[in-house]
Amino acid sequence: MRSLDMSGVDPLRWTEVRERVAVVVAYLAIERPTEDDRMEHAGYLGLGRTQFLKLVRAWRTHGTAVAIAGAKSEREKPRTGWRALPPASESVMRNTLERLGPDVRPSVATAAVTAALRAQGLQTPDRSTVWRRLMAIRRDRGHVADAGDVVVAECRVRLPVLTDGTISMPSLLIAACAADGLIVAALTLTDERPDFGGFARAALAASRSGCLTADRAFAAAFDGAEGLRRVGPGIARTSLSRIIGRRLGRLELQFNRSRRPADRLLRTDDDRPLDPADARLALEAAIVQHNAARGGSGGFRLL
Repeated sequence: MRSLDMSGVDPLRWTEVRERVAVVVAYLAIERPTEDDRMEHAGYLGLGRTQFLKLVRAWRTHGTAVAIAGAKSEREKPRTGWRALPPASESVMRNTLERLGPDVRPSVATAAVTAALRAQGLQTPDRSTVWRRLMAIRRDRGHVADAGDVVVAECRVRLPVLTDGTISMPSLLIAACAADGLIVAALTLTDERPDFGGFARAALAASRSGCLTADRAFAAAFDGAEGLRRVGPGIARTSLSRIIGRRLGRLELQFNRSRRPADRLLRTDDDRPLDPADARLALEAAIVQHNAARGGSGGFRLL
């Protein structure tokens, strides 16, 4: 079931969904299944008869992984009730943030949004809500002043990956266009031999003026390039976060150096860490989704 299209499925549920589809397909291959067959296959998944037959109907009707019950994570549900802002407040906040632009500091954005809403007697959000909306604008619009054409920096992806018995988060080196936030190159730093040469060529090819801003820890890959601006890792990561935002598709990015255990990302009994091959597929799909939202083309591949 490795070839099963997992589009729209939380990567932490890929293992579970593949197991469910495999059992359902095996059950449907039985010409005339009996009640014992139904209960046996339901037992393989730890489900009752009704739950199992619901999966069977979903697969028969749609034939997609995302249609299998339980494929989507519960934490993807939209916020409702007291957590949601009224539409009028959302509109004022959006207009205020759009006016300020993606380069505004989060503290300045929060103060401006709060002032605009209070002036109209509307409900004000907390700082985390303003921060999330600002990150969405950065993800949609990109751009950091004085960054040149391309910014190169490292970040980690909050995706648990199981390698040699250890769960960790992958580290990505990303080159993104400062003007629109398109990711032009990315490689996983946990690879045995990262292709820094191919990464540098792709980044330079996307730079119209040859001006790049790069974390000095990786600047050696661009030796000889005119207009190269070497900066500290903190500045590089901050610039990258402003350009691409805090998510790639459904995957959350981490730009600080904190080392929280990656196994804490497994929040439910059904969550499973990914193997390196699946992690690579998930990362490529997330970058494709990110670039598509910026008007880019598909077919992105990690180096």
